[in-house]
Amino acid sequence: MLLNDIEFLTQKNAWTDKRIFSEWIERVWKPISLETNEPKLLLLDSYSIHKISENDLKLNNTIPIYIPSFCTGSCQP
Repeated sequence: MLLNDIEFLTQKNAWTDKRIFSEWIERVWKPISLETNEPKLLLLDSYSIHKISENDLKLNNTIPIYIPSFCTGSCQP
């Protein structure tokens, strides 16, 4: 895959904040979600920023499912 085909966002402190997650929804998730009218599931950890953006996700017919706190590491391959 070419670097031009990869979407990524960064900032100095390397944290995800509301701005970064909102941009990710707009630039990455929204185009994917518009490919079908069917409901979509999106698995997220319980980070508060993900929950703040829940309404943005629901507008795109996305059902967010939150992995319980302190379980993310156990769920990753």
